[in-house]
Amino acid sequence: MRPNSGGQYRMKRGRGIVWAGLVVCLLLAGGVVVGSLAVGAQSDTATAPVTNESAWPSFGLGPDGNRALSNGTGPVETGVVQWNYTTGGIVHSSPAVVNGTLYVGSDDNKVYAFDTQTSSEQWNFTTGGSVLSSPAVANGTAYVGSYDNRIYALNATDGTEQWNYTTGGDVWSSPAVVNGTVYVGSDDDTVYGLDAQTGSEQWNYTTGGEVRSSPAVVNGTVYVGSYDGEVYALNATDGTEQWSYSRGGPGTELSSPAVVNGTVYIGGVGGSVYALNATDGTERWKTATTFDVQSSPTVWNDTVYIGSNEDVYALDTTTGTEQWSYPTNNKVYSTPTVVNGTVYVGSYDNNVYTLDAVKGTEQWTYTTGGFVFSSPTVVDGIAYFGSEDGNLYALHADDSVPILSEYTVSNPSNQNIAVRFNSDKLLTNLSASISGTESATLSTSDFTPTVDTDGNVTYEAIYTAGSEGSYTATLDTAADGAGNDAATSQAESVVLDAPPTISAYAVSNPSGQNVTVRFNATEQLSTISVSISNAESATLSSTDFTETAITGGNYTYDASYTGISDGTYTATLDTAADAAGNDGATGQQDSVIVDTTPPTAAAGENQTVDEDTTVQFNGSNTTDNTGIASYNWSFGDGMNATGQTVTHTYTDSGEYTVTLTVEDAAGNQDIDTSTVTVESSSNGGSGGNGGGGGSSRSTDTGSTVTVVPAQEPESSDSDDSSTRGSEAADSIDSQSVAVRGVSRGERVSVDFTTPDEDRTATDQDESTGDSDGSDEPTPRQVRNIVPDGLDIQFAEAGDYEFTVRTRDADTSDSAESEPSRTGDSGSAFRSDFSTNSLSDDGVRFARETRQRPVGFIEVDTEFETEAVETATHRFRVRKSYLESTDASVESVRLYRDEIAQWRELDTQQVRETEDYYFFEAETPGFSVFVIGTSAPVFETTDQQLIGFDESTGGVEATVSVENIGSKAGTYDAVLSADGETIGTAEASVDAAERADVTVTGTVETDDPVTLRLAGQSLGDVTRTKPTPVPTDPEQSGLRLVGVLLGVAVVVIGGLLWSRRKNGEETQ
Repeated sequence: MRPNSGGQYRMKRGRGIVWAGLVVCLLLAGGVVVGSLAVGAQSDTATAPVTNESAWPSFGLGPDGNRALSNGTGPVETGVVQWNYTTGGIVHSSPAVVNGTLYVGSDDNKVYAFDTQTSSEQWNFTTGGSVLSSPAVANGTAYVGSYDNRIYALNATDGTEQWNYTTGGDVWSSPAVVNGTVYVGSDDDTVYGLDAQTGSEQWNYTTGGEVRSSPAVVNGTVYVGSYDGEVYALNATDGTEQWSYSRGGPGTELSSPAVVNGTVYIGGVGGSVYALNATDGTERWKTATTFDVQSSPTVWNDTVYIGSNEDVYALDTTTGTEQWSYPTNNKVYSTPTVVNGTVYVGSYDNNVYTLDAVKGTEQWTYTTGGFVFSSPTVVDGIAYFGSEDGNLYALHADDSVPILSEYTVSNPSNQNIAVRFNSDKLLTNLSASISGTESATLSTSDFTPTVDTDGNVTYEAIYTAGSEGSYTATLDTAADGAGNDAATSQAESVVLDAPPTISAYAVSNPSGQNVTVRFNATEQLSTISVSISNAESATLSSTDFTETAITGGNYTYDASYTGISDGTYTATLDTAADAAGNDGATGQQDSVIVDTTPPTAAAGENQTVDEDTTVQFNGSNTTDNTGIASYNWSFGDGMNATGQTVTHTYTDSGEYTVTLTVEDAAGNQDIDTSTVTVESSSNGGSGGNGGGGGSSRSTDTGSTVTVVPAQEPESSDSDDSSTRGSEAADSIDSQSVAVRGVSRGERVSVDFTTPDEDRTATDQDESTGDSDGSDEPTPRQVRNIVPDGLDIQFAEAGDYEFTVRTRDADTSDSAESEPSRTGDSGSAFRSDFSTNSLSDDGVRFARETRQRPVGFIEVDTEFETEAVETATHRFRVRKSYLESTDASVESVRLYRDEIAQWRELDTQQVRETEDYYFFEAETPGFSVFVIGTSAPVFETTDQQLIGFDESTGGVEATVSVENIGSKAGTYDAVLSADGETIGTAEASVDAAERADVTVTGTVETDDPVTLRLAGQSLGDVTRTKPTPVPTDPEQSGLRLVGVLLGVAVVVIGGLLWSRRKNGEETQ
């Protein structure tokens, strides 16, 4: 029978219930006869790995065809030739081993039997052709096929022929002997069932191609592959087909099945490994490999092992997924053998490989003189296999005991105990017991091996003791991979006198140029040495230290060194040894700066300003030999500030003495003062910084600074891609600056005009009024950032002009933003954590820096960047904005757009008021600047309408939310219909993570509406009303008549059937 295409299967079905009953009765009646066939033969019901490690009776260790042994032993670490025997031809055959005798075929037409221990030949039998088949030994008989078309049954003891059976083709297939029947395939396309005692044919089944696959027999079913590409399941009693499965077409199919736990595993020429249901042939899984699979599978520990082209694969038995693969250097036709966690397999690269079954790592290889087709058989620790070089090999593990030497136990340092010895080979199992003051055990993982060029290995392990005393280390185990143990309880002892523990090591400068070294020790010291370096070089010895006993048997040691120079002194503890010479010094080191030179403070030049004018004070001309640690300013009006550069606003006219106190790291101080004359604005001053006409002032060096606010707000309809079209026209502040008569190297302070902090969001602009002439006040946008000024040091003399533009990063005022919050001074502003509220360059900034943009400061210059040596931005950030975005003041940074990247500038907070934090940041040049903070930033994508119920108005939609910010946060996804919120959903998203949010809601109106989710349109929807069905009285009456007629017909029909039935019964 042929299967359907595509790997489908068929089952033979019975012809009726009666036939099924008869079959069951016959089977029950014949149970005794069938059962009697199993006497003295292999059972076909076991599918678990065979556990008999002293015999390997056939190609498959058991009738299931599986070459796996769960608790056997084999050469694991190394393979050494115990013996080899040269036959007269290639050895394709895989050996069988029973009762100390090895059976194998050869291309020299012979079947051989050898003593497994001595390799002496017990007998050989000559057939009429090459013997590629692997023998099966059962009940004292060896069964094997030959290329002379015959199957032979030979006496296992002396090799005499008991019978032979002639097929119509060569016999490469390896027999399986189960319940008194020999099952084998032939190149005549046939599978045979032969009587094991007489050789008489019980049945045969013809396939569509040569049968070189070796049958597996489980639970009364024979499983076998054919060159026609099919896998067959045949009744073991009569050979009838139960099912077949197509592997995709004909080919050279050598792979034999292994049947384990109800699944048939087999390879195919299409390059795949198959797992089929043993009952009905349905495909459980199919896994593709790199090339044709001629190797047969082996199943062990929920893993399938099989060769393909040049690789050995390990696949999961349940899913077929690859667990590992190992590459050889040629094709692998040999079937893997698995013995207790080790895989043995041959390759056409002339090697036999042993691999770790779990990891796939190589353990050892053995090279023969030709390709290895034969599958290794492993019995009692020996691996047997044949090769193209004509030899039969027996490899065993190295059984020589390791040679150990130079076993020592020492105390190399502190409280460490070192156990060390040499071995002439690698060891896999080590154990040393520690006894004496403490008890412990050192295992294999504690020892570090070091291999020299001759292959000798030095092992060393360190045990760190917790207390002093006498310790003995005894070597309990020193075994190689074969279990050869060289340990003879070698033991040595050592006495630990732990070195002192040094703590609280510190170097200080108590006064002048004195350097003090101080530390504690857990015991009295006999030798101390400290080296002084850097500013001066010297050595402090034991006689320089003063010893003081303290509690707990500890000691404090002090020494002083009097230097003659300022600078950094480093003191390193070189020696701190007790009377036994145990040294506790580990290079402890500390440094101190000796500085007796005070700084020179520079408070700057005297200044004359108007009332309510922001005055800058710069202490950068202060000097010190090591650097200034702090700047403290007193402005003469009761106010103070700290920092190298600060600002202050005088509200009253008068003359003020400004005092700058500076202090270096050593505590040396200096004071300098300057005078600020504050003139009343009614005296003809410039009118301060708040007027719309700008301000102009002269510097002490003669240059003139003019700041003019833009007369008209910039239009949002420009082509500048950095702002969005929805941005209000007054969202950008612009100020023009002109600096005239600048000297080379001059540092000029530019103070910008800033909005009045006391002005609320509904104050009216008194200078212009409303454009439409109404009495309603004009809203004034409240800034989250305010630029206060620039301090610029020019590299060249000349006149300079530039424009400063300022805008907030938040631009959205949509209903889908977060709820409005009220800031200080009653100023309303909106804070939205999503990119929907950011300008395009704000989104770019957030993506590239993972920071939340607060606002932009753009400095557009009329001169080259090289004209500026340095510049310092002065700006402020509204406190309430930081609170609303959960951003800390410490996270505020100024960033410069350098095209390729956003450069983070060193940003310092200098002061604060009730509403603002004030900052300064130095920049190497001008560009676009962003003030950023650490906060969540949500980017929404993939808004989709999942469903809309036209009858109820129910809406379900999803959106993907990614937090591109640097802090976790919660995003509220808003679903709206024509701007009215109909549903929300909340998602907590960690930084750099993504979440999918589902939002539901209901459209309440029957009018068409536009749905939007997270700022993105989902399209238009319309809820429909159900249309009432009109009722026609005449039609209703006709329907009622029809129903009644139908009921009458049913009743009458039932009565007629009942009468007829009664009449039949009466007759």
